[in-house]
Amino acid sequence: KRILSCVAEKLSKDAHSKMERTSLELCIPNHSVGRVIGKQGQSIRAIERSSGARVRVERGGSDNEDRRCVISGTDAQVEQARSTIEQILEEEEKYTRERQGCGRHGMQPLPVPLPTDCAGGVQVV
Repeated sequence: KRILSCVAEKLSKDAHSKMERTSLELCIPNHSVGRVIGKQGQSIRAIERSSGARVRVERGGSDNEDRRCVISGTDAQVEQARSTIEQILEEEEKYTRERQGCGRHGMQPLPVPLPTDCAGGVQVV
């Protein structure tokens, strides 16, 4: 609520200026927020510096919920920040898929049926 009220306040101030300001709301999976923000906020500050947009991610939320991210600035600034954030999220998703597969090539594990009298006596090499 606080983020949205701040954005609304900023938008109303900027509506009178020569440059039209806009905002965009993204939903970021909670488990990926750390990648977007970066260590001590380095990633999100880099996004803001390179795009010129203001990027805010709401606090809190459970692991299963998405977190709201509000990007504000000119149309071009917002688009550049959105594109960068989506690229980070795609990289995070790819990393997660590879981690869930076998090895770094994303191969799926192959189930091997074993007789019950062999259980515990199998050595993986």
